[in-house]
Amino acid sequence: MVRPQVLDGVKSGRYRSLREVLANVNMPEGSRLIDVDLRHMTGGDFYLLTIKDVSGRFRTLKVDARTGKPP
Repeated sequence: MVRPQVLDGVKSGRYRSLREVLANVNMPEGSRLIDVDLRHMTGGDFYLLTIKDVSGRFRTLKVDARTGKPP
C-alpha cells in the first residue's frame, strides 16, 4: 500500500515515481523487487528498495527520492 505522503510527493514532483527510480537503478539481472520504503534521513528523503537476487539473498538499495538516483 502506498502511503499518502509518498503519493502526494510524487504528484507534486517532490519525489520521483517508482517507475523512474527503477529505470535509474542497476538491479542485478533476475532480481525481484520485494519492498519499497520511504525514509527521512540525514541528507534528504530516500527510498529503500529491498530486492532478492537470483541466489536468494536479500539486498537493500538506497535511492534519493528527489532525483530517483543512488546517492
